[in-house]
Amino acid sequence: MIPTNPDPDPDRDRDREKNDQQPLPSPKTIVLVAAGALVVGGIIGGLAGAAIGSAGPSQELSESVATLNKQESELDNAERRVDELESEIDGLEDELEALSNQDAPADDNSVTPQPAVPAGRFPEGYPYIVPVSELPDQVRNWYEMSSLTQAVALAPGVWTELPPGADIQSAISAGVADGFCASIEAYERDYAKRDLAGTCW
Repeated sequence: MIPTNPDPDPDRDRDREKNDQQPLPSPKTIVLVAAGALVVGGIIGGLAGAAIGSAGPSQELSESVATLNKQESELDNAERRVDELESEIDGLEDELEALSNQDAPADDNSVTPQPAVPAGRFPEGYPYIVPVSELPDQVRNWYEMSSLTQAVALAPGVWTELPPGADIQSAISAGVADGFCASIEAYERDYAKRDLAGTCW
């Protein structure tokens, strides 16, 4: 018979015997522990998903606000440009109107300022340009036969023709007076101081 060596560590043998005597956990306990772990894991996962989900809409909202601010800025720039274009158009219209007034022919029926004539040769308020269309029938028809559109009033009932391009001074210098005979005689006596050519009715 071969003798066996005694165990060098008696305490270890006692611990091993004690562990061998402890009961193993039951299947029910294992299932409950596993279920609890699943519940805790689900709660943690839900909280994490909520945090991620709450961050997503906030980021989208920030991006939407940034986009709206950018569009608003672009709209403001466009409105300023429209105002600038309107101002430029107004300036061009004013320039065009000024050029049109310079190039427009004189209105035959308008009263045009004329060079001054010697004082004392005409009644007060005379002479002045008048449209032929406003003259008495006899004088109007007489001037319209020559295609005249303007005449010079020398005195009440006395006129002289105003050819196109002529001024008051040149019309008076022609020495012609047309109108009513009595009016022409009074004008020659009191103002012209000479006999004038012309036609009277």
